[in-house]
Amino acid sequence: MKKLLFISISALLILAFVGCDNSTSDIDPAHNLTIAASSDGTDVVLEWTASSDADIDGYIVKFNGTALTADPITDLTYTHNNPTATGSYEVVAIKGDTESDPVSASTAPTASATSGTIYYEGDVSASHPSGFGWNTDGSGSTYSLSADHADLDIYMDTDEDLSSATNKYVDANVCFILDSWTVGSTIPWPVNDINYGTSATGTEAGNVFLAAVEQGDGFHFVKVTVTEYSATDHSVKISWQYQFVANLRLL
Repeated sequence: MKKLLFISISALLILAFVGCDNSTSDIDPAHNLTIAASSDGTDVVLEWTASSDADIDGYIVKFNGTALTADPITDLTYTHNNPTATGSYEVVAIKGDTESDPVSASTAPTASATSGTIYYEGDVSASHPSGFGWNTDGSGSTYSLSADHADLDIYMDTDEDLSSATNKYVDANVCFILDSWTVGSTIPWPVNDINYGTSATGTEAGNVFLAAVEQGDGFHFVKVTVTEYSATDHSVKISWQYQFVANLRLL
């Protein structure tokens, strides 16, 4: 009797762990998932290439682990309308109750990084850079103002404000600044001189402003926080979160 009971329990455990598994890599997944912003920057547009399995039922799109599509879709694109947060997207191919491995992409900005020291424009020391610019990979670099730099976005002016370098330095990148942005709110659009200014007032620690930086594929939004300010050295340090998806109005 004990032997029979043991066999019965073992069989149930096998069914529980094998029969109920709906995630397997036996199905060829979708490939090459890309994310882009809609024309007004409020929606997230996903596109992918098809699974090589011709008999799948379609695809399920997930955001932060939750399905956005109740039933499988057969299109190779999906638009997430007006998301209120950034996060991770997954697309899985579906065949019956079985799903493929996911293909994924994210709208999450870079983890916060901290700059080197930025000194005010009146500091003539060659070792004290007054400019700063963001790179396409979300990192940032300080620059001397002794020469124009194509990657220069902001600088600390003689009033000790962090200002856009666009209107002052000929070869500087296009950058707009919005210092009245409420963290977590929808980012204003379009990027222009009406919605955006050229300087962020206040360099005290904790001050937050928004930068809109033009790269080759459009504008990338950056949440900038002043982390340190020195009245003695007339300098600041900043941290930032950079949105990789061009023109997406979410951070």
